Amino acid sequence: MLRIKAVALLLVLAVAACGCGAEQDTAGADVAGYTLNMHEAGNYIIVPEIITAAGAGPKWSIDVYREAEPATPVQTFEVDYVNAWKDNAFTAEDINFDGYPDFRIAREGGGVFYRCSCFVFEPESGGFVRDVALEQLGNPVFDAENKLVFSHTPGNAESSDSVYAYLNGQLTEMARRTRMARIVDGAAASADDVGQGEWLTREMIYTVKDGALIEMGRVEYADADTPEEFANSWNRILASLKRSFSDIAPVMVYDPGSRLADYEVMTADGVRPGMTEDEALALIGEPEEVIDNAPGVRSILKDGIHYGFYQIDDSFSADYPLPRDGNFYLLNITAAESCFDPLPRGIYIGDDIYAVLGKFPSRDSTLRQWAHQMLYGQDEAGAPRAFLQFTTILGSYRLHAVTENGYVMTVY
Repeated sequence: MLRIKAVALLLVLAVAACGCGAEQDTAGADVAGYTLNMHEAGNYIIVPEIITAAGAGPKWSIDVYREAEPATPVQTFEVDYVNAWKDNAFTAEDINFDGYPDFRIAREGGGVFYRCSCFVFEPESGGFVRDVALEQLGNPVFDAENKLVFSHTPGNAESSDSVYAYLNGQLTEMARRTRMARIVDGAAASADDVGQGEWLTREMIYTVKDGALIEMGRVEYADADTPEEFANSWNRILASLKRSFSDIAPVMVYDPGSRLADYEVMTADGVRPGMTEDEALALIGEPEEVIDNAPGVRSILKDGIHYGFYQIDDSFSADYPLPRDGNFYLLNITAAESCFDPLPRGIYIGDDIYAVLGKFPSRDSTLRQWAHQMLYGQDEAGAPRAFLQFTTILGSYRLHAVTENGYVMTVY
């Protein structure tokens, strides 16, 4: 699990609501501004001030001092001042999630849109540098807890939302949602001219595998067709990204020559077979759907995963290492097409089938398009085994793996 250093950020002198800068002592004995704790580099003091040059508009003048040497600034920046309307025009926070506080100043905007001039601390040089990539983002929001950056660009005919993460030190787009007006008589109608049903939505979702960025999915639909599904889909993507980057899970080591073990069957939420229904719900949150399939059999759907629960009491015929106390226990986990999370052995929905087979001791890796093709184990109830099912309607395979204790993982 990766953790960033704690960031201590002390506001020494509050900037006025209009964004005006703090005063400083010209003698250099004391400097009033924002004090940022740079750990081993010591404290830095950031003093933003609005200045007006003759014949020119107002600018931000930003002086950077080392607290140990307050007489002379070690760096000075100038930024056009165009956002007097924005209360938090100057903000000090860790915007690249490296453990060191940075600062940004709102610019280039109006009432609903702005960009920022972004200055990130560079430990190697002991100073601040402009971050050009972050400065391109509209209305940026920095989520330090989940190490994600959110961007929103509004518009009459088209608007977009993006989610970014840092991969190998580079700001990388992980998901994008674009809403645009349908073309009417050769032109894009504005929001004032069309109703909700006239808007199209496109979503593009990315993920990372083996250090490479790949596209996971691309969809397009009219908002009026599936407005609720649209919201759920985007929220599901955000939840998946937050799980991926807030606490990066250690890579699970496995032997591709071994059968799937009980301990390997676990979702990105930490849900694993053998849990009670209440234990699983505490991890996955509010389900999207709950289905009572039959007496003593219940299904829960969440984020593209189907959880199969069975009530285990004295009447339950199968033999599982679980108490017969009448509780519903999770025995089956099925991942469908809308699941974007990593699955056991680093499998993702949409993976090449041969790559998936290479993660198991497959005795027959030739794709035969059979309704039932054994990969390993004995094809009998209670035996640990894995097999493929080919569906002619979808033209795709399903992988079923049964562990030693009878828990089932299915990947569509």
